[in-house]
Amino acid sequence: MENAEVMGPAIADYLVLPSFSLDHLTYAESHAYKNAPLAGSQDTYPLLLFSHGWNGFRAQNSFQVEELASHGYVVVAPDHTYGAVTTVFSDGRVAGNNPQALPFGAGLPINEFRPIAKKLVRQWAEDLGFILDRLSQDYSGIQLGLLSGRLDLENVGVLGHSTGGGAAIEFCAQDSRCAAVFGMDPYMTPVSEDVLTKGISQPLLAMFSQA
Repeated sequence: MENAEVMGPAIADYLVLPSFSLDHLTYAESHAYKNAPLAGSQDTYPLLLFSHGWNGFRAQNSFQVEELASHGYVVVAPDHTYGAVTTVFSDGRVAGNNPQALPFGAGLPINEFRPIAKKLVRQWAEDLGFILDRLSQDYSGIQLGLLSGRLDLENVGVLGHSTGGGAAIEFCAQDSRCAAVFGMDPYMTPVSEDVLTKGISQPLLAMFSQA
């Protein structure tokens, strides 16, 4: 995990554990390699965007992302700043979670809480759209490195967990570039009323826990 020395204590604090409890994340190894070249079996590869849950982080589903990559998908995962457990920028700046962005347990009546939640999910959906814009070959001045010219932007899927699942559905309702969406326990409260009543045109798999 990148920046494990920052992420470990932040996750431990969220889980109400001693700050050193997850220090071992520094030593955890995945099955992925940095800067590995893309396979040459195809000219382009379909793109998936992954959106984490509230107080989550972009590496939380590494096992799943690695599996998808092994089947020929390029998977891009952001940290949703102020909604992630913490975000570490490339210049070293750190932005923690802002509990006011989704004030669970604040005692707000539902008519006050719902607009705040909807604003957050719209912002996360806009994050996904911004990333897709930046990955477009038509976007001038962006250096995609090993991904340059290798993304199949006609085949874009979005998956997300919890609040990120709601954001994935919200994004696909607003952006026709999304071809399919997978919500893992998607948090539906913040999703637009229009989407909840009319649905979306893309194939949607929503997987909920038993509870």
